[in-house]
Amino acid sequence: MLILQIKRIVDVILAIAILLISFWQIIILIIVHSCVLGREPFLFIQKRVGKNNIVFRCLKCRTMHNLSNSDNVYIAENYQSLLRKFKMDEIPQILNILEGKMSFVGPRPLMVSEIDEYNSFIPNIKERHKMKPGLTGLSQITINERKGKSKKIIKDKMNYDIWYCNNWNPMIDTKIVYYTIVHIISQNYISVTKIHKNNEKYI
Repeated sequence: MLILQIKRIVDVILAIAILLISFWQIIILIIVHSCVLGREPFLFIQKRVGKNNIVFRCLKCRTMHNLSNSDNVYIAENYQSLLRKFKMDEIPQILNILEGKMSFVGPRPLMVSEIDEYNSFIPNIKERHKMKPGLTGLSQITINERKGKSKKIIKDKMNYDIWYCNNWNPMIDTKIVYYTIVHIISQNYISVTKIHKNNEKYI
C-alpha cells in the first residue's frame, strides 16, 4: 500500500535526522557509560518477533549490569535508572528502523518466549504482527507495567496493540508520537481516549 510506503519513507528520514542531530550526544552517552560501568558493553542484542512473526535482532542499550565491580554502585544504579526512565536505552533501535525491521510507531517487539507464553491466554496475539514493531506504541504510553505484569495488564497491552494494527492511520501515529513526548517529559501515562475515543470492545 502507498500509505505504508510513505510511513517507511518518513521512518527513514526521521531516523537519519535524529542520528545526525544526536550523534555527539550518543558519543557522550557511550563515554559516560564506559566511565560509570567500566568494561560493561554499551549494546546488547535480543531476538525479538517482528512483522509477520519474523524474528530479528533488536538492539538495546544495556541497562542491567552486575555492579559488584563498580567503583560507585550508587552512581551506576542511578545512571541505569535514568536510561530506562527516559527511554534512552531504546535509542540504538533507530538502527533497526533504518534496517527496515522496525518503525517509529508500532507494537513493541516481544521476545520469542513471551509469544509462546502469551499465546496460551491470548489466542489472537499474532494479529499484532501485521505491522512492524515500533520504537514507541499505544500500549507503551497508556499502560503502566511498573504496577506488575498480571494477565490483565498483558491482555490490555496486547489488545491495544491489536487495535492499533487493525485501525492504523497516519493521524494515530502522529498522536502517539506527540503523547510519547508528553509521557517522557511528565512521566505520566496517557488515557487511551486521547488516541481513540470510540468504545471498541477490547478497549
